[in-house]
Amino acid sequence: MLQLAVCDDEAVCLRQTVDILRAALGDTPHQLKTFENAPAMLAMLAEDGYRPDIAVLDVNLPDGDGFSLMKEIRQMKDIP
Repeated sequence: MLQLAVCDDEAVCLRQTVDILRAALGDTPHQLKTFENAPAMLAMLAEDGYRPDIAVLDVNLPDGDGFSLMKEIRQMKDIP
């Protein structure tokens, strides 16, 4: 099953991104998790061992940026 994560602090953009992804995936088995900020996403990665196959990240987040978040996710991806 494909694991996807979307992080965006703007509710409208988050919902639109989710709608686009679900439409594109169609019947492909997937699980999609959404996050409104980087700390929430990082907490899920650290605490639950969640490892998305695809992460769609907002470039401008109030608590950082999508590029920094991506680097942190990549570092955590290899941690069991």
